[in-house]
Amino acid sequence: MGPGFESLKVHQSFEWLFYIMQVWTRGYLLRKWNRTACAYEIRRFDGIEFLFLEWKNGDYIWGGREPKWYVFCRA
Repeated sequence: MGPGFESLKVHQSFEWLFYIMQVWTRGYLLRKWNRTACAYEIRRFDGIEFLFLEWKNGDYIWGGREPKWYVFCRA
């Protein structure tokens, strides 16, 4: 990440929204505010864990485009 992006903190008064507006289940992230179910999978390559997360944004919901994928690495 670039300078100034090392840490991102959500304002405390809005922190509860993240807990009530989305739910992690086995294999899916249920995003209640836009009524999407984003698939996810955790895979291990060479001893390193990766989280593959499908992301269904407005382009998917209203534009009919394919969902995007994010890949996170466990440090």
